[in-house]
Amino acid sequence: MSQVRFCPMCSVYLGSGEFETCPKCGSNIRLELDRKQRYEATIKRRSEVVEGPFHPVLGRKCKVCGEDVEILSPKVEEFTVYGKSCGKGPVLGDIKAPMQVFVGFQAWRCRKKHKLFSTYEVENRELCPTCHTPNNPYGNLVRSCPRCSTMVPVDYYVEGDPLELLSKRGYHHDPDLE
Repeated sequence: MSQVRFCPMCSVYLGSGEFETCPKCGSNIRLELDRKQRYEATIKRRSEVVEGPFHPVLGRKCKVCGEDVEILSPKVEEFTVYGKSCGKGPVLGDIKAPMQVFVGFQAWRCRKKHKLFSTYEVENRELCPTCHTPNNPYGNLVRSCPRCSTMVPVDYYVEGDPLELLSKRGYHHDPDLE
């Protein structure tokens, strides 16, 4: 039974005929098909989450379920927190002052896959409400956008609470793990 195929290199229709090389681009169909399958397998393997074996830390327990916990590598999560309204847009309505919040934290997990963290550091960055690029200080009371020259008072920005932001993503704070 013949199979309808396309060239893996240039995607030309090959019909049901068995070709060694592509009539359009001249590439070896079998070699290019093997290369394409290896590449797709590599992408699939990279996209899968690999957690590996569980290595518990002695004397530490999950505050949610009481199981053993394991320390993971430090992680960084990015959030956008919107502050007060600083104008009206034609399509979206209120334009709010965005604050970009980076929270770096020490991650832990328990045997029942609860996500925990112990210590954290926060970095805030004011963004332009129009083009979302980082703003520059223009004195102590105003932030100015270097790209579109929009000026926003500092009071319009709101710093997000890192504990609340991480809890929305499913993390539980447990300072006793350190």
